[in-house]
Amino acid sequence: MPAGTRPGCRVAGRGDTPAPRARRSYTTVMASARLRAGAVAALIGATLLLAACTPEPGGSPTPEPTVATPSGSPTPSPSATPGGDATPSASPSAEPEALEIPGCDDLIPLPVVQAHFPNAVPIESGADPADVMAGPAATTAVRAAVQAEICTWGIPASDGGFNVIVAELTESARDGLVAELRGAGTFTEGAVGGGVSFSREIDTELGITTVTYVFDDRVWVTVNGTLHLDSSRQLAAAALEGVRAANGE
Repeated sequence: MPAGTRPGCRVAGRGDTPAPRARRSYTTVMASARLRAGAVAALIGATLLLAACTPEPGGSPTPEPTVATPSGSPTPSPSATPGGDATPSASPSAEPEALEIPGCDDLIPLPVVQAHFPNAVPIESGADPADVMAGPAATTAVRAAVQAEICTWGIPASDGGFNVIVAELTESARDGLVAELRGAGTFTEGAVGGGVSFSREIDTELGITTVTYVFDDRVWVTVNGTLHLDSSRQLAAAALEGVRAANGE
């Protein structure tokens, strides 16, 4: 059966057990509500320590009986104590600029989509990224993402289609999710488009469903749906390239 006509099913994450479901329209399955965002900041403070030396004492007056003329040295200007421990103030570190996530047409051009999923067209599903993620670890991570956007392509009036989610993660969130995926033991780790990838394919009575995650610095790309694994990985690479192009990389 061609990849574009295979029905989808939810991909299990760590500890999830895939379960078959009744066939429904792919556009109906993708509908849901919210997009959340979060943000991270860092502040750095510092103090400045100063010290000064004491002036030298003046000299004795001359022995003339009628005029007293001081002969002492002028008082020097205060200066910092040699070997002092003065610390310049540090300016706060700048937050990284938010990633530019391109629109769906620029993220993956339609000809590229159709090369891997014939007859697919963009679908305005209105889905929330968290509602289409595979497994609890990915769902939690995308809900806490700095930002996340979803694009959906499919064949109208069929069960065939797929989602591409692009999210911006903090470093700690990314590292935590990568550790979860490595520990799950159900994903194949590799490299896609210069990023670290985790992929999984499940063959069910409803057809083949795949999920591919790719991490590159702050960028997290997810592709899931009724795709063959190779197509899932290539579409993830195309999405990653689209994000890089939108950010001048």
